[in-house]
Amino acid sequence: VRSRHYQAFVDGRWRSDPSADLGRISRQQDFIVRALRQAVAQGVRNPVTLDRLVNAGLDTVTVDDRLTADDVITLGRAFRSFDPEALERYTLPVRAGSAGGASILRLIDAEAQPVLDVFRGTDEADLQPSDVRVQVLNGSGVTGQAGQTGSALGAAGFASAGTGEADRFDFPRTVVRYVAGSEAKAELVARYLDPEAELLAVPGPLPAEVVVVTGLTHRGVLDSPRPPGPSTTAPSTTTTRPSSTSTSSTSTTSTTVVGFVPEVPPGVDC
Repeated sequence: VRSRHYQAFVDGRWRSDPSADLGRISRQQDFIVRALRQAVAQGVRNPVTLDRLVNAGLDTVTVDDRLTADDVITLGRAFRSFDPEALERYTLPVRAGSAGGASILRLIDAEAQPVLDVFRGTDEADLQPSDVRVQVLNGSGVTGQAGQTGSALGAAGFASAGTGEADRFDFPRTVVRYVAGSEAKAELVARYLDPEAELLAVPGPLPAEVVVVTGLTHRGVLDSPRPPGPSTTAPSTTTTRPSSTSTSSTSTTSTTVVGFVPEVPPGVDC
């Protein structure tokens, strides 16, 4: 399950899985489904059996110190009717990279947000200006521009994280900076700015969830926001199984299986 250099005996010879970590992710997801299937087969839907399995698990697995047996049992009861085959699996989009001489995978932040939002419970339709802390920096050199923009954003309902000056005064257009996870908040702020601002994801950290750097073309803050642009669609949840020679250099936001995932051996119940 955890092997980075998995081999499978296919068509009379051993073949190596070239997908490394990506194939390992697929095998781990497959393992979870098989474990859930076995738990159901062992009677996990029976409250007494569930209690026994939870206690056995807590005796052998280290969990968060705030997670109690009652919490796990409550969660198990909530999933009593869950079908393991219906489990939706997601893989974060990545690109190949290196660090310290080692091969690694780097997250593609912008493309990963739809997947991460599934687990954050983010609902952009419910996002309000009061949910966003904004810092405004003067990037044009126009006297008082940061203060005026900050006040106008405050009047629109945004929470203020202060104002100041940018590191230079030659920004041609206004830039809205944000870190991964704050895309929806940055877009909401940008919809209030006149003219449209450039959205820029940065590694962080930032002094606020969103930082506005005013540019030379900045005119001010609108009384009401522009309509949102086209929404980002949720990732696909279609699962496919590749042939034994399937390879991939990057993962996707779908549940497409990457690399070798072994079939159930004859006579093995898992």
